[in-house]
Amino acid sequence: MSRTKMLTVARYLHKRGRSESCVRMTALLAFLVCMVGTSYAGDRGNMISQYGNVAFYGNYDADYVYAIDLNSMSLITTISTEIGPYPVDVLTRKYSFAITRKVPSVNLINNYKFENMGTILLPHRPRSTAFNRSSGLALVSGGDKPMASVIRLSNGQLVTVAGWDRVVDPSQADYGGSLATGHPHWVCRDRFLLLDRYARMIHLFDLSGELLDSME
Repeated sequence: MSRTKMLTVARYLHKRGRSESCVRMTALLAFLVCMVGTSYAGDRGNMISQYGNVAFYGNYDADYVYAIDLNSMSLITTISTEIGPYPVDVLTRKYSFAITRKVPSVNLINNYKFENMGTILLPHRPRSTAFNRSSGLALVSGGDKPMASVIRLSNGQLVTVAGWDRVVDPSQADYGGSLATGHPHWVCRDRFLLLDRYARMIHLFDLSGELLDSME
């Protein structure tokens, strides 16, 4: 999402009487987007372990993730996942999600043990994630549907599903690719944005999955 759109959302939330913290968070997101742009999983994939700096790389044409020691530029191991891991989103120092875009699920990876801790089933294929450190919740946007799922990282349980359960293809309308949604964004502890690329709308949801507002 561009800086201008994020600032527009912040002003819109303010007019609708949203909390000051929500508005401040949205404005901060606009600043970060302006400064660093969109980050890919590879850019966020470095962490400290017994190997030093480690990066994860998903093999989209297979069913595993590479764990790479960046200090020696050597392969540590491969981690089995469901089919089609593309980004590997680092959520905390301990956990990452392998975003298996070819199937409706994500795999929870232990960053220190280099193990797949299990498959979390979703009602949509995943696109990418955003982690809310204050609540411990991970937000996963839809790859094939304008939906988002909220997962509690501590137990891997699905907390909330929001959006519309229908398969769409924005590329048919020349909307910049086939993915149904953009990167997800937390506005505050209990509000999040779903970027609906097919409808060209931005939707605001709460943790119950209720649609609060929409804007073009």
